[in-house]
Amino acid sequence: QDYGDPNYPVIVSQEIQNEIAYIGNNHLFKQNISCSAGYSKMPEDGEDFITVFERAEFALSTGEKKRSLIRFDSSVHDSIITAAALEKALADAIEAGELILYYQPKICLKTRKIMGVEALIRWRKPDGTVISPEHFVPIAENSHLITKIGEYVMGEACRQNKIWQNMGLPRIVMSINLTSEDF
Repeated sequence: QDYGDPNYPVIVSQEIQNEIAYIGNNHLFKQNISCSAGYSKMPEDGEDFITVFERAEFALSTGEKKRSLIRFDSSVHDSIITAAALEKALADAIEAGELILYYQPKICLKTRKIMGVEALIRWRKPDGTVISPEHFVPIAENSHLITKIGEYVMGEACRQNKIWQNMGLPRIVMSINLTSEDF
């Protein structure tokens, strides 16, 4: 319902928050009680009650837990949906073997010989597109996927190093980046 004031949801929510805080601080409870609220508006945030209600719940879930008032923000919603889709795609990519390692040589400036390599992970999609870790590692770190990636990197880097040794190449130091969780 349009009450003619775009700030009406904020005003009403703040009044409710103040009432709850007052009740919590009176002589019966003697505790700090607070409430948080999420809100969305019709028709900007949805055409029907269910959509607007779900978006208000979503807004609430993105706020601070104590005395926050959050309006639904489609850009926050879209970024979370995109992150969830990327997490799913990354999980599928791990299962499909789309992660690959590149080896960046470390050169001794005195001898000009390779003294080691650093294993660098990339995600190569079936269409040949290579995705840098800056785009998928943060998503993986916020999920269980980072452990799977760490296991893959460790196993693949050791396997490749053994192949080079079996070819008669000199032993080199293999550097691998690990998350603190994996370490």
